[in-house]
Amino acid sequence: MPYFGYATGHGAGGYCLSKPITFVTIIFSAHSDNVVRYLILKFIILLCLPVLVWHPSYWAPGSSSPDKPEKQTLENIPVGALHRPRLYLDARRISFLREQLQREPYKSFWAATKKKADGYRLKPLPSTAEKLTDNNIREYGERLPYLALAYLLTDKPFYLAEAKRTMDRLVSYTSWASDQDLGAAHLLFGMSVAYDWLYDQLTESEMLRYRARMVRQAGILHELLAEKGIWWASSYLQNHNYTNTMSIAIAGVALLGEIDVASEWLASAESNFKNVMLLLSPDGASP
Repeated sequence: MPYFGYATGHGAGGYCLSKPITFVTIIFSAHSDNVVRYLILKFIILLCLPVLVWHPSYWAPGSSSPDKPEKQTLENIPVGALHRPRLYLDARRISFLREQLQREPYKSFWAATKKKADGYRLKPLPSTAEKLTDNNIREYGERLPYLALAYLLTDKPFYLAEAKRTMDRLVSYTSWASDQDLGAAHLLFGMSVAYDWLYDQLTESEMLRYRARMVRQAGILHELLAEKGIWWASSYLQNHNYTNTMSIAIAGVALLGEIDVASEWLASAESNFKNVMLLLSPDGASP
């Protein structure tokens, strides 16, 4: 039974920046927790999502982790209970992080995140995507989690403004490189995370524009996956399969309760990773 909730892990996939990190992850299948957890952690590390979630050994003296949210099944959860943000963070976790920003290791994590976010403010996106490829377009999606997280932790309006400028530029592009591979997947991932994290700060017009592009792109990738219309769709030990499928799934979680097809995206992602589970060796696969 697929479910929507949180889990933690700090095994081989959770070592980043030479420190064991517990990532808050979205788990899609009770039958494939370990594999899906590994794949999600791999995808997060691949995109260098800011490492600002805690590991028990990092809790500062006198502090404690906020309560872990209860698992929620997609079958019985009311749409209204699908709170925002819902991807990797929730309101309690954000509050906890804000309180810890002057304590190590969070102080160092925040410094690295802030440096990235501030740097992106000085790097405008190209006006068109005509010369962008699946390789060099990825960075424009990867910047969004940094900018969105910087805003969540500081309420500084310039981070929000830059995140919106980035999203506006991305939705203005006629295509996201090939629209069928890693470039589009990285952009879809970044758009989905920012859409969820900044949801309460989006105008109705912004929400409609961003959601329309996410639906368009997730639809393209989902059709390729479901119909096995491209090589990576059945290459279950290949990183293109993991990355592209995860972007479909993340978009599905971000838009769950808003569009009916989101549940189909999640079901296809779950089916894909069940096939991965059957083939994946204990020591992993293509990085």
